[in-house]
Amino acid sequence: CSSDLLEDAAGALGLPQVMASARLQACGRAIPNFGFTDSTHWFHLQVANADPAQTHWLLENEYSLMDDVRLYIVQDGIVLQKIESGRMLPFSQRAISHRNNLYELNLPAGRKLDLYLRVRTTSSLQLPLVPWTPRAFFDRDHAEQYALGAYYGILLSMLVFNLLIYVTMRHVSYLHYVHYIGCWIVLQMALNGQAFEYLWPNWPRWGATAIPVFTCLALIGVMNF
Repeated sequence: CSSDLLEDAAGALGLPQVMASARLQACGRAIPNFGFTDSTHWFHLQVANADPAQTHWLLENEYSLMDDVRLYIVQDGIVLQKIESGRMLPFSQRAISHRNNLYELNLPAGRKLDLYLRVRTTSSLQLPLVPWTPRAFFDRDHAEQYALGAYYGILLSMLVFNLLIYVTMRHVSYLHYVHYIGCWIVLQMALNGQAFEYLWPNWPRWGATAIPVFTCLALIGVMNF
């Protein structure tokens, strides 16, 4: 992994202390993944642009369940920008409306940026960061949206089909199956960030609670079935 890591157990460090700290160490993981932790973690990455034709980049965090992520963009020791993101902020405050957190990087060819990320979350701490050109990102996202649409379409068809059977036959087992499929759909949307984008964009605290709630409801439905 090209990033450096500093664990801040008390959550008391600021950016100047981290930049000057000798405690930053190579994280040693291709994708930083620390499970559930109460500590704040700082990550430092240095990015350079070797493509003279491309000065605008997108940095995507593919794990959408992070609570509080603060990105500091630094060049030559000067903080150019601070970006706050994560599911504890209303969706409308995101710079780019997308289920994952996206960060815009303006980087001329031959220049470097230092990126410092302060991460604190009650979910599993994962940081799968992927750099994209805008064209490559939107091409991938376009195909991904089609795949997700097909997946949810199949689940909704199953839900409606079993609901119609219940209305016709009045057998309660079909209603339990409808309960299970409905909760499973919402659970999957919550896990991939689409529920926060489309269902409860202004209720971030509920979004952090929804996953265990709908997991339990889905299990109740399938056990009843």
